[in-house]
Amino acid sequence: MDEFKENKNQPLQAPVNGGPGPIIIGETGEDDQEIIWPGSDPEPPEGTRGPQGPKGDRGHKGATGPTGHTGDTGSTGATGAPGPTGPTGPTGSTGTPGEKGITGGTGDDGSEGGIGPVGPEGPRGATGATGDEGVTGVTGVTGPTGVTGGTGGRGDTGPSSEIVYSKSPQDILLPLGEPSSWLTVNTVPFVTLDQQQAVKVEASFLIGWDSTTTDDTSLTIDYRLLRNGLPIYSATNTYGFRTSSKMINEELVEIFHVDTPERGAYTYTLQVRTNGYLNLQNATHILNSDMAAIAFNNIEPSSYLYVSYLADDQQSGYIALVDPSTDTIIQTIQVGQNPGALAKSPDGTTVYVVNSADNSVSIIDTRERRVVVTLAVGLNPVAVVVTPDNSKAYVANYDSHSVTVINNLTREVLSTLSMGTNHPFALLASPTNGYVYVACRQNQADVGKVYAISVPSETVFSAATDFDYISEPQQNPLAVSSDGETLIVYTKNYVYVLKSEPTSPFSKTGYITVNGWVSGIFLEGTNNYNYVMKEPTSTQLLYWQIYGSGGYSGPWYLDSYKRQYDISVTPDNSRVLVTIIGDDDQFAGLQIIEPKNNNVSHFVELPIAYKVEITADSTKAYVAENQYVHPVDILGYQALRAVYIGKQVRGMAGAYRARSVQI
Repeated sequence: MDEFKENKNQPLQAPVNGGPGPIIIGETGEDDQEIIWPGSDPEPPEGTRGPQGPKGDRGHKGATGPTGHTGDTGSTGATGAPGPTGPTGPTGSTGTPGEKGITGGTGDDGSEGGIGPVGPEGPRGATGATGDEGVTGVTGVTGPTGVTGGTGGRGDTGPSSEIVYSKSPQDILLPLGEPSSWLTVNTVPFVTLDQQQAVKVEASFLIGWDSTTTDDTSLTIDYRLLRNGLPIYSATNTYGFRTSSKMINEELVEIFHVDTPERGAYTYTLQVRTNGYLNLQNATHILNSDMAAIAFNNIEPSSYLYVSYLADDQQSGYIALVDPSTDTIIQTIQVGQNPGALAKSPDGTTVYVVNSADNSVSIIDTRERRVVVTLAVGLNPVAVVVTPDNSKAYVANYDSHSVTVINNLTREVLSTLSMGTNHPFALLASPTNGYVYVACRQNQADVGKVYAISVPSETVFSAATDFDYISEPQQNPLAVSSDGETLIVYTKNYVYVLKSEPTSPFSKTGYITVNGWVSGIFLEGTNNYNYVMKEPTSTQLLYWQIYGSGGYSGPWYLDSYKRQYDISVTPDNSRVLVTIIGDDDQFAGLQIIEPKNNNVSHFVELPIAYKVEITADSTKAYVAENQYVHPVDILGYQALRAVYIGKQVRGMAGAYRARSVQI
């Protein structure tokens, strides 16, 4: 296997303007190829031959094999589905009205005899059993739509019968240290948790301390929650005061955490320690503490589809909640003006909605199904993402050249980070290495930068290379491998491969020369397979493999359709989904590819197809169609009844994504 080309005697440099030397990827896909790194010397002659690669694109046309798509027209043979008109045979089930004949049970005639029933036939008043027909009222079970109302079951908190509460009013001595030992402040024994339930843990404590002098004082405390003795949540607070006299200080600390363990019995514990102090007496005090554990149904927050749309005035924004079990809208929530992109937190409890017209973000608590806070951010927010550790959310402010950082737990703005003169438009949170990547454009042009933000420190790093992004369709040009070590940036003529290390998100930058790779996704796992959609005129998709050591294999091409628009992968990594806008020569629809089944492909025809969202259980997709969202059975490859939103669909959020969706 070839390694990355790298000149050990020179520092790495960005490719020069005009791009690196051309190295055209073979159309048939090859094993063990090299990514070019700065300092390597691509052969000039090969660079000139590179343009001939497009002739290879004619080879794509040679993919007249897609005429095999005429075989798809054979799927029009599915029009042979008029055979299903055979279900008119079920009209023979009209024989079931013969069941009415059962109701016509001569016993009914006997009911006439019920006239004589002055005596015994009165017992036939058991015909009151016709009240059993009331059982037919069980058709009222269609009322389960009412059950969906039950999903309104905010009564989820209703398991108040499952609340376990503990209050500790006594004063607890907390020694000073850097750090001190952990001190148990409160404990809640918990009843057995049922399947598909979660636990909401709420705790608070009042901490007090005395200053020893008239000088400035400070105190740092760590606190954490434990489940059956194992830490599941931790945080740190630092307090500082300017004083002119000795003082007694008190601060209230509040904790909220949603825990999603397997079914079983659990005990939750709150612990506190000091971790730094200045000019304080020998100890601090926990004056009192409260703690509660509440069981609730955890299905709803993770399963609802959230859809942003505009009202008739083209400004007022709303969110429609679609229940995937019935494909009906169960509630609408008003948000800010001109809502666009959405992002759901990994634990499913929070949905962020960017409102570009009033420069704000609406934060929805999915358990309460309402906006709990609206935060001011920068000008024209266009993208949002939540980190995989559930700690922070990042908002790209296109017109103020900045990224707003939000604490996902307290739902407060932490900071605003400058992107210089660049316009951030896409975000990507790495699954493991603690960085959020930001794609930016310069002065409304296609050329731009990529930055990396350290999640723990909020330090901003810049990649040295300028990137010439594809403008149509404008999609997220970033993808990162599941190990967090390889970042891909898709541009007009090159695909850039940026390798990261623990201390640097851009330790090495390499490239390969390509033609029309628009956007892609990585499958999880160690194989680093990257699936890519191509420019609108292409009838192919592709995938390739990047080795951790530096080489790559592929690309390998898959038959697809013209005007590919959006690409996504199911949460369980079993299927890759690509929407096809279609045109006069091509139906719109959803292409479903099975990577674990030799990349077998299926096509579900739809009236229109733009963005796609997927449910958390990987069984259903929703495709945006102007004023509708169209559900598709991913496992059965079948379009279901469309859900009428009523107004122009702007954005959607189904399962958690670490990659922002472009609007």
